[in-house]
Amino acid sequence: MERLARTIQIAQASGLLPGGGASFAVAARALADDGTSRSPEERAVFRAVRKALLEPLWTLVANAGRDPATVTTRALAVAPDLVYDVCADRWVEPWSARLLDPLGVLEAAVQTSWSLARSFLTTEVLVHRTWPASSAEP
Repeated sequence: MERLARTIQIAQASGLLPGGGASFAVAARALADDGTSRSPEERAVFRAVRKALLEPLWTLVANAGRDPATVTTRALAVAPDLVYDVCADRWVEPWSARLLDPLGVLEAAVQTSWSLARSFLTTEVLVHRTWPASSAEP
């Protein structure tokens, strides 16, 4: 209940956007390679950010047992006017279907991601620890 109350407060303070990854799909579409003379490094960053923006939608669709490639491609073409409803397996208008996300939540997700990416790039290292397998048996 507390999480719901907080989400409603955030929505009231920041507003709502089409949900289900549609807002990120619009941002990813804006980062499409337009053929301008960017350096290879800049193109790589644009590709990485575009992929990261599409990952929430990809994960939602994959978890629903649908083909994420097909849905993501269509989302890039039709978002934000239509969003994919994974429960109903159909494309719907987000406002009438009430598939909306609080802007503040999306902003926080992007800011956190950028912060982590910046930390990884500036330290040039990522520590990955593999913990040994453990057993609950005596």
